[in-house]
Amino acid sequence: MRGLRIVSAVLCVLAALPSAAAADEATDAFHSALGEAYRPYREAVHYYETGNNELAEIALEEFVASWKALVARYAAMPPPGYAKDADFGKTLAAIADKAARAVGASPVEALPALRPIRSDLAALRKRNGLTVFSDCVDAMNAAMDRLWAYRQKPPGANEVPAFKAAVAATTGRYRNCLEVAPAPTRESAEFRRMLEGALASLARLEAAAEAGNAELVVSLLRELRSFDRLIWMRFG
Repeated sequence: MRGLRIVSAVLCVLAALPSAAAADEATDAFHSALGEAYRPYREAVHYYETGNNELAEIALEEFVASWKALVARYAAMPPPGYAKDADFGKTLAAIADKAARAVGASPVEALPALRPIRSDLAALRKRNGLTVFSDCVDAMNAAMDRLWAYRQKPPGANEVPAFKAAVAATTGRYRNCLEVAPAPTRESAEFRRMLEGALASLARLEAAAEAGNAELVVSLLRELRSFDRLIWMRFG
């Protein structure tokens, strides 16, 4: 009988503990809420960078409101995936402060306040061992940033191998994001058009470099830069 009572007590304790699936769902819900807030953030940055200040301010106001709601919901009670992070609430508050500093500021002042938020969120996930599709897009954008450096100085004959390696690395990042994108994103005609268009430009870029066509290299890099920024703004 005593053995049965012990087993019963253990089962009761286990039943009271949250399941791994429930914990994952709670963390996924946080990531979903974060993604909803992150969308107008990306739009605000994009519009400030492209000189559309009126749309940037509208997007920024939406981000501030969404982030305020997210802070109120999660700062004092992190989801399971972030429960061991002592700085979780502090990070959310710091992001809110940066966004608040951008409100009403000129674009030249708003962008330096807003841009670090992207890396703040990536660092938050990284130190908790978590990844989302946004991290794939960040890696893709970083690869494109390295390739973009060739715009100022297209590769000469001796630099073609290094340039081709940079093209291959960027191509790999684009293909990876196309493969791992969440189903709704992957099935989006706009998303596939952008990713496949970028991949086609990357293929042409390697051929242009091998042919020594510096003008075409620069043109294709500019085209890729547009794809890269739009993919982040719309789906990052």
